[in-house]
Amino acid sequence: MNKKRFFVSFMIILFISLLSACAKSDNGAVALKDKAVLSDIVNKINEEIGISVPINVNDTTLAEVFHISKSDILDYSGTFSISSKSADTFIILKVHPDAKETVKENLEERRNDLVEKFKDTLPAEYEKAKAAKILEKGDYLIFICLGNSEDKDYVKANKSAQKIVESYFE
Repeated sequence: MNKKRFFVSFMIILFISLLSACAKSDNGAVALKDKAVLSDIVNKINEEIGISVPINVNDTTLAEVFHISKSDILDYSGTFSISSKSADTFIILKVHPDAKETVKENLEERRNDLVEKFKDTLPAEYEKAKAAKILEKGDYLIFICLGNSEDKDYVKANKSAQKIVESYFE
């Protein structure tokens, strides 16, 4: 009988250990490379790809343009075009893990806003807005809507931006 209890106890402990090991996640444990900050990424995007008539994202535009509450994020940096004729946007946010889905929905709303804005007015910017990407990297969300309206290769521009972003993470 003691052997049976020991075996059952052992199996319970083993089962609990396996469950807890499976339940562990990295909790967004993705880090920027040595001494990099989010504004470094934004600056590199501006240098290599560019934003038409750029303005930096601040607390006001974060709420009014991107529909994001500052309380949902830990850090952010971004830029977007203030021109009424450009959908150019790049923003990177480190979000509270419990707010990630909400912030992602807010970014999708921003993409939809851009699509609607240009749907009937500027076909090239409409296509750019449709090609916008929302990337996830741990606790980071990145919104990319870039590209030159003349060459219309928005997917290539967004992939170039994604490579720049990746180069800043370990």
